[in-house]
Parts: sequence; C-alpha cells; structure tokens
Amino acid sequence: MDLRFIALDVETANGQAHSICQIGLACVRTDGRIATLGFYVDPQGAFEPFSTRLHGVDARTVEH
Repeated sequence: MDLRFIALDVETANGQAHSICQIGLACVRTDGRIATLGFYVDPQGAFEPFSTRLHGVDARTVEH
C-alpha cells in the first residue's frame, strides 16, 4: 500500500504519559483515501474522571 503519511494519536488514562489507553492511526494513501485503525490498551493504572470525560475510554473499555 502506497502511503503519503500516517497520523498517530494516543489517549491516556490519567496525566502520566505512560498511561496510554488507546492508540489511533490514520493512514493517508497517495490517492487521498484514508484507512483508520484503533486499538485499546490496558494501562495497568487508574483512570482519572477528567480523562474519561475527555475521550470516553474507561477501565471497562480496555478489559480483556
């Protein structure tokens, strides 16, 4: 697949940079089409209410 660029976004469970709970990718092809991928990650830590309100991901979302 010929790609122009890939954009990466992460969401965190709290104010710690290592508390990633979601990873999103947008792959922009040379013809302008966009393919997206998203993955949940269990950060093995506490979710702050502010973070959950901001992105909608909580401990139940990342179970299993």
